[in-house]
Amino acid sequence: GRFPGSMSTVGLYQPLIARDELVARLDRMTARKVTMISAPVGSGKTSLLRAWAELPDRDRDRRLALVQVRRDQHDAQPFWLDLLAAVRQAFGATHGEPPTATPDFNGRAMVDRVLAELAEHRGRVILVIDDAHELASTEVLAQLARLLANLPPQAHAIVSTRRDLCL
Repeated sequence: GRFPGSMSTVGLYQPLIARDELVARLDRMTARKVTMISAPVGSGKTSLLRAWAELPDRDRDRRLALVQVRRDQHDAQPFWLDLLAAVRQAFGATHGEPPTATPDFNGRAMVDRVLAELAEHRGRVILVIDDAHELASTEVLAQLARLLANLPPQAHAIVSTRRDLCL
């Protein structure tokens, strides 16, 4: 993959593992740069993410930027606007104008903008992107791969999907 030594996978196929053990495993995986959760519909990916997000915060500087990908997301712009808004909300950023759609959207520039906003904060941030399989455009998947490959040192991403993504 594009993230040698920095990507981890949390398997949901093991029926005998209690949810609290999966939550603990996911928590340990956040030490890696990128964690992919890939499992079929109904296997509990979103429930696992919610249970993990509700863990007592042992790391007071940790911020969560949560994005639920919209169903059948063909257009990259709404996804990036949602992600940018989530990053800003995670840091309580009130400066600047809220991101809005534009006819001359530039995906590469938006990735750079998200990376810049992540880098300007010192605290640890975890991007949680749920239902990434809904990203139906190869362009947005390429942009997502670029984001994940260039995360600043204090950032981590958890990507949940029903199928393996071509990143």
